[in-house]
Amino acid sequence: MEQFRRFKVWWITQPPNPWPEELDDAVKREDSKRVCFHCMAPQTDRAWFCPKCGAAVGPYNNTMPFLTVFSTGEMLRAGTGSRLKRSPLITVGYFMIGLTQYMVFAPFFLYRFFKNRNRSAIEEHEDSDGNGAPQ
Repeated sequence: MEQFRRFKVWWITQPPNPWPEELDDAVKREDSKRVCFHCMAPQTDRAWFCPKCGAAVGPYNNTMPFLTVFSTGEMLRAGTGSRLKRSPLITVGYFMIGLTQYMVFAPFFLYRFFKNRNRSAIEEHEDSDGNGAPQ
């Protein structure tokens, strides 16, 4: 019975809010501006994609049949062109999504994905050694 009580307490307790109260209020104000999560460029209220970087910023992009194609394409492009966090879950996820989305062209996508993954690993190694480019 003690384990059940501990589980219930663990389930009910919420972590503390990491944001200060004034920041929370500033985000919820009517005059606050929406920004792109990728490049922090200001967005209009009716934008579906960021005009600066092309990231999907619309409120319902992933649920609209036509726009979800572009959101998926952006996500897959990020796997082949940008710096990724290296984790087994991300690697397996991109591998599975690449196979299901591209089928015949999956080998080309997976080649670019693993090439980018290795490039990210080399850059991380250079940054940790201090042999990277000076900033």
